[in-house]
Amino acid sequence: MAATSLAGCGELGTTPDRVPHSLVLDVADTLLTEGDRVGLSVVVLDEDGNVIPGPPSWALPEWIVVPGGVMAVDADGTLNVLGGGKVRVIARLAGLETEAGLRANPLELELSTAAAYLTQAAQNLDGTVPLIAGRDAFLRVFPVGDETSFFQPRARASFYLDGDLVHSTSLSPMTEGIPTEPREDRLAFTHNARIPGSVIQPGLHMVVELDPDGV
Repeated sequence: MAATSLAGCGELGTTPDRVPHSLVLDVADTLLTEGDRVGLSVVVLDEDGNVIPGPPSWALPEWIVVPGGVMAVDADGTLNVLGGGKVRVIARLAGLETEAGLRANPLELELSTAAAYLTQAAQNLDGTVPLIAGRDAFLRVFPVGDETSFFQPRARASFYLDGDLVHSTSLSPMTEGIPTEPREDRLAFTHNARIPGSVIQPGLHMVVELDPDGV
């Protein structure tokens, strides 16, 4: 996958009369796994967007990873994935710069539910705002992991009255990955579902199952 390049001026001329204008950082995949070793390469383009052969072996890019600790790049462009997280990998060569955003999943993840609540207008993480029986409610489940990850497991919520199952719903995967702390600011960080008012009755008990598919 080619990353967006940033234009600049440089002194690296590998072909007569062709001046390097921008760089492209080439990486096969932007979602990786802890332990992966991936080769990165830099493509040099002229002002018309045509590839300039090279760069020569003696002109190695400078590699920068922000933030550190998640991935590291060797001098030869080998990317080492050290854990889960999200980084920017920056390559600099002959006064030019390009970057790519990469994500990584840890090999193991401890998944838990930090909070889960039903809301009809306003609610808090403790779920202490009373509900009105017979009125539709919106369910939010807040899964968290012990490391940052971008897995997309489903969840399932089951509702019981007097020990009998009265409603069950499958919750779609989150689209922004799994945070390490509950995030109320965006629905993309929670499993969500609308629960019919007929289910909302006194004595209702809810059970949430995370990752029933074993992702």
